[in-house]
Amino acid sequence: MNYQDINWREAWKEQWRKHQKYKKNSDGHWNTIEAARTFYQMSQENNADRIRKILADLPVTSESRILDIGSGPGAVALPLAKQAAHVTAVEPSEYMVAVLHENMEEMGVKNI
Repeated sequence: MNYQDINWREAWKEQWRKHQKYKKNSDGHWNTIEAARTFYQMSQENNADRIRKILADLPVTSESRILDIGSGPGAVALPLAKQAAHVTAVEPSEYMVAVLHENMEEMGVKNI
C-alpha cells in the first residue's frame, strides 16, 4: 500500500483504540525512565518490520523536514533523521523524551 492511499483518519483511530486497550492493561510506558527504555527496546525487537515498512513507504529525501507526533523514544524519528534534513519530534512524556535524547546521543543524531 502506498502512503498516499492510507486513510489517515482511520489509521489514527485504530492506533488510539490500541493505545486505550494497552493503557487499561498496564501502568503505561511513560511513567518511569526504565519503562520508557524498556518500551524502546521492545519497539526495536517486536516492531522492526513495521518500522522498516514505514521508512520504505515514505518519500524521504535528504532535504525532507518531518513532523513525528507521538514520537516516543524515537523508534521512527531516529532512523528518519538519518535520511532527512530535520525531524521535529513531539512527545508529551518527559521519560520518553529523555530516552529519545539518550538514543540521539548514543547514535550521534543531531537533527531531531
